[in-house]
Amino acid sequence: DRPETFGIETIQLEPEATDAAKEVALARADSVVGLLLEGGDFAELAVRFTDEPGDTGGELGWIRKDGSLVEEFEEVAFGIPAGVPSRPVETQFGYHLILVERIRGGGASSTAYPVLTGDHDKRRRSERRSSRVVLRQAKSR
Repeated sequence: DRPETFGIETIQLEPEATDAAKEVALARADSVVGLLLEGGDFAELAVRFTDEPGDTGGELGWIRKDGSLVEEFEEVAFGIPAGVPSRPVETQFGYHLILVERIRGGGASSTAYPVLTGDHDKRRRSERRSSRVVLRQAKSR
């Protein structure tokens, strides 16, 4: 039996180390969440929004559960089902939206982390609207 490996893509938003910059980065992440919920293509959005230099669609390739990624990232990446993007995840490198494309080998994974669905509560929709306002204000400066 082969160890379980995950085909992972990510959109990474790297804020500067200030509270204001982190707020803008989280607002950008929430804006991308809205685009994903509206049917946006993860790879296209990764190219458009990722702050990682030279990114070509967010693809990380096949990853094993071996501690090679930061803990916050691994906890989410290995706890969501394939094909369903995560909510924004904060690590020391910024905010990430994670998508597991496929899982191969090993046993089936369970969902241990909240994932995106088309059925958000009112508070989450309100947060996204507020985030878009913050994002627009930041862009106009």
